[in-house]
Amino acid sequence: MLSDKFKSDWPYEFGLVYSVTLSKDSLGSSLQVRNKGKKPFDFQVLLHTYFKVEDITKIFILNLQSKTYVDKVLNASRHVESSPGLAITQEIDRVYQSLDPKVPIVIVNGDDHNSPLFSITRESLDDIVVWNPWIEKAKGMADFAPDDGFKNMICVEAGSVVGWQTLEAGESWECGQVVKSKL
Repeated sequence: MLSDKFKSDWPYEFGLVYSVTLSKDSLGSSLQVRNKGKKPFDFQVLLHTYFKVEDITKIFILNLQSKTYVDKVLNASRHVESSPGLAITQEIDRVYQSLDPKVPIVIVNGDDHNSPLFSITRESLDDIVVWNPWIEKAKGMADFAPDDGFKNMICVEAGSVVGWQTLEAGESWECGQVVKSKL
């Protein structure tokens, strides 16, 4: 049941179903949001997916080249990704916008980009957040341990966060992702 505080902060009637599907080599997750009330509401979605990697300095993220992103580390400035494989060499917090969900985002190991670790396909999730706290931010986070854990993780998060989804009374909206392991 929802608390009175939650209901006062979010005064809309809604339904939310989160589903997880496991297979031998993949993890699927989907979200269905339904407006059960009489008033429209707006919302955003971000599926926080943390990947364990052996060495953050040896991985690359593919299929972001030529895409616009907001760099939250650099005062929310806008840029266009120039690299065919995004390397993680420092703190990163980027929101890549308006990506084709049919084109998978691929995490690879090694300079040759021929050792895929994971691929992420999405439905109705056009934005991707790439995040790693790096040294100083990791040390300052109470809920991030160990302090050097940034060396072995990368967040590649599918979402709809640049704009807003609007649901009129009685409408529903669905999204999902499938993460395939190439290990």
